[in-house]
Amino acid sequence: MPPAECPNCGFVSDMASAIDNENAKLKPGDVSICIACGHLMVAKDDLTFRNPTDDEIKNCAGDERIVAIMTALHHVKSK
Repeated sequence: MPPAECPNCGFVSDMASAIDNENAKLKPGDVSICIACGHLMVAKDDLTFRNPTDDEIKNCAGDERIVAIMTALHHVKSK
C-alpha cells in the first residue's frame, strides 16, 4: 500500500495486515486500526485513510475481532 497518514495522530504507515487472510491487500472501504494510536479508520479509493462514518463505527463495535485488536493494542501501549 502507498504511505498513508492516520487522520487522528498523523502516523504514516505503508503496510497493513488482515485479520483473517495474511495474503489480503488493503482495498477501499476496509477498516484499519492505527498501530500508533489505536484510531479506527477506513481506506479511501486512493488507499489513504479517513475517519469512519457513524454507521461504520456502529458496525465495527459489534465485530469481536476489531474490539479484541483495539483492546490488545491499548494494553500494549499502556505498559
